[in-house]
Amino acid sequence: MHFLAQDEANFLETKLRRQMVSQPTPKLVLYYESGERDYSDAANAITASIGDFTEANLHFAFCVSGDGWNEGTATNELGWDALVAAEPGRQLLLLSHDDRIEIYRGFEWPSLAEKLIRLGYWRRQ
Repeated sequence: MHFLAQDEANFLETKLRRQMVSQPTPKLVLYYESGERDYSDAANAITASIGDFTEANLHFAFCVSGDGWNEGTATNELGWDALVAAEPGRQLLLLSHDDRIEIYRGFEWPSLAEKLIRLGYWRRQ
């Protein structure tokens, strides 16, 4: 694991957002009911759907309460957005602060949708 410098992070975000724009609608959009629960089954399903990868990026892109660095802020109550990308396969998804996941490429999205919906708190709109 390594952390990116600010200019590298900005470049990565621009690159990933450009890829999102090139595909105007996501392959899959799911919504979930947020709350205090163990999200590890969903995280494991998302991670497993990537398959074998040589590189993965988690880009923290947005936080309603600020930059997300201060513990004890309202971050958990207000939310955040993150871009997740993995290679090979140019896989890309957005985890949104408004309880939504958008899959633009990869992540074995048809079977991932089934697995997440079976957890009971994910749904299509």
